[in-house]
Amino acid sequence: MFVPSHGKAKIPGMVIALKKIAVPTFSICDFDIFNNVSPLKELIIAHGGSWSDIELKWKIFKGAIDGLKSQLNKAEVKEKIDQIIESITSTDLTFKEVESIREILKVSTAWSFAKTRGLDFVPAGDSTKACKEVIEKLNEIGIFPLLVGELESFDRTIGNGNKSKWLEEALAKDVKSDTSLINLRDLSKRG
Repeated sequence: MFVPSHGKAKIPGMVIALKKIAVPTFSICDFDIFNNVSPLKELIIAHGGSWSDIELKWKIFKGAIDGLKSQLNKAEVKEKIDQIIESITSTDLTFKEVESIREILKVSTAWSFAKTRGLDFVPAGDSTKACKEVIEKLNEIGIFPLLVGELESFDRTIGNGNKSKWLEEALAKDVKSDTSLINLRDLSKRG
């Protein structure tokens, strides 16, 4: 059974609660679980692991991603936001327009790309090696960061940024045989 946490910060608490009542528990999380110590450290501890087992390797690839250039420069961000503002005919912004502006700002960080691309976004060499070692350690204790980045990255042919719509369309597919869901099948084998 999959239980959504509605945000990575809530996962450790859910793991602790489920383990208290002896429910075998695995955590599947978006790749951006790696972008901060918290809640990653708490999740590892909740699963009975040791932060010190991965901390040094995590710092290697996290630092490499942190060091990547912003994906949009100031002029590009301004231009994209101006395009949205200029297309608005009313005096107030709608929720959809505000969300469009937020998406522009999110895309400007390296971690927003890491979240959608996963392991493929990690710089080659020592960073990728360290990341794979951390993922292997996490898998051993029941934590499965998505190598493709985020749930929606399993099939980029569906959805339009709406997580609920993506899930609805994905569940309508034949997960066992659909060629676009091969990475999803691989995840199920890792556990």
